[in-house]
Amino acid sequence: MSELDPGRHIQKARSLSAGFSLSNITKAEPYIDNVLRLFKSRFDELSDSGAPVEFQQWFSYFAFDVLGEVTFSKSFGFVQSGSDIRNAIANTGSLVYYISIMGNYIWFHNLTLGNPLFSRLGLQPNSHIFDTCLLAVENRKNNPEVRHDMMQRWLDARASHPDRLSENDIFGAAVANIGAGAETVSATAQAVLYYLLRHPEYMKRVQSEIDAAQARGELSSLIQYHEAAKLPFLQACVSSQY
Repeated sequence: MSELDPGRHIQKARSLSAGFSLSNITKAEPYIDNVLRLFKSRFDELSDSGAPVEFQQWFSYFAFDVLGEVTFSKSFGFVQSGSDIRNAIANTGSLVYYISIMGNYIWFHNLTLGNPLFSRLGLQPNSHIFDTCLLAVENRKNNPEVRHDMMQRWLDARASHPDRLSENDIFGAAVANIGAGAETVSATAQAVLYYLLRHPEYMKRVQSEIDAAQARGELSSLIQYHEAAKLPFLQACVSSQY
């Protein structure tokens, strides 16, 4: 997204596209399921305690952890801790205002958050995410036996054509993918639940569709992607939020 040269932009996009293929992402589904199971147990705990549930926060925790698994096989630990670690997620909202202004004053950005010293001192607004990304990149250099996640696809592309992708390009793509992807997943999940709660007749219809498929033995205890894809009304509810 930050590449200004059209030729380089096309070259980078082609080199990074393999990581975004559906066939590649679905390979991470068992690990996403682990995050989902933990997510469910946290909601059970909240329900048993009678505590209010801040869906905005919890869906963001879930989305960032899932993108961590998909991108470089490592959850950030938000769902596990039940908190926004080092305010990494909350600060992304503030960054929107910063970017809208500093995008016009790059020279000033280079003196502030764009200064490498801020990263080394852990002063970036989402330093926890940056630190996790950096650790994942470093671990790959010394670990040949890793899952073939998005990061690995990009590292393979760099190994085949080092002139097309730099290590900084890969790191930038990973951070951008997590930030942009997690916000989208979180917002979509919140919207689906919000509008279903506001329209009980549709909530009843989607529940009936799921119950019927379950009764026919078409669903796993934790519904898989290929199973959910066969539920037309559920898919309509999700698709309408994009």
